[in-house]
Amino acid sequence: MTLRLHKAPEKLLAGVLSFDATQARHVIGALRAWNKTIPDEMTLALSLFSANVAKTPNPIMTIALVYFGEPDDGMSFIDKLIESTHPVSNTVKPQTYADYFHAVQDPGFGLRNYWHGVLLDELTDPVIDVLQKTVSQPDSSIMLLFSYYRGGAWSRKAEDYSAVSHRHASWLLNGRAIFPRTEGDDSQVAKARKEVADLAAALAPFGDHAVPYTYVEYEGPSRLHDVYGAAKLQRLRELKHQYDPRNLLRFNANIPPLEL
Repeated sequence: MTLRLHKAPEKLLAGVLSFDATQARHVIGALRAWNKTIPDEMTLALSLFSANVAKTPNPIMTIALVYFGEPDDGMSFIDKLIESTHPVSNTVKPQTYADYFHAVQDPGFGLRNYWHGVLLDELTDPVIDVLQKTVSQPDSSIMLLFSYYRGGAWSRKAEDYSAVSHRHASWLLNGRAIFPRTEGDDSQVAKARKEVADLAAALAPFGDHAVPYTYVEYEGPSRLHDVYGAAKLQRLRELKHQYDPRNLLRFNANIPPLEL
């Protein structure tokens, strides 16, 4: 695998807008309209946190923003989003890429995480109601992280360009249950699995179960069709037979070699 990095500006525009989760319909509705106006240089992630995960009195919602261009140009776009959503806090400012990520802490770091991934075409109001209800349960350990998946060079490639699939979906959801490492306490694991299963079931009517490969770690081969589709999965099984016919590389969401 060959990777090529893209140079980031010395300083870029980045930060987080925060909201009360009760404003989810209004904020995400404004975000849907705003997304249609942003350039390739703008990237964002939307998160909803239960109070237990955020360590706050009530569930919260955030929009993390990074603009890979001149900060003044990016601010004109972000100002429009701020004007339409009225965040309760705003940390967006010119800063280095490293400083921004140093300040953004993953609430699941050092804890146990169990997740479900799915791609959604749009965050409609009925979907938002499911999300808001999920994080509002009194004992919820759920964090919902949506990466904006559509736009830029990524989605301009043809669907059959590579094994990477679903390039034209809009939002990638990582729904996570986060809980402490308590040795010998299977009830915590069972609770996390149930919370994530309930979330998956509630969202099932709003999508076709499509998901990127990296989000089937816990669910295994049963979801490979959701990742690749029939044609790509057949091709990958042929390649597996060619390079690894004994299936030595199998400790993952495994693609078994095709039996020829």
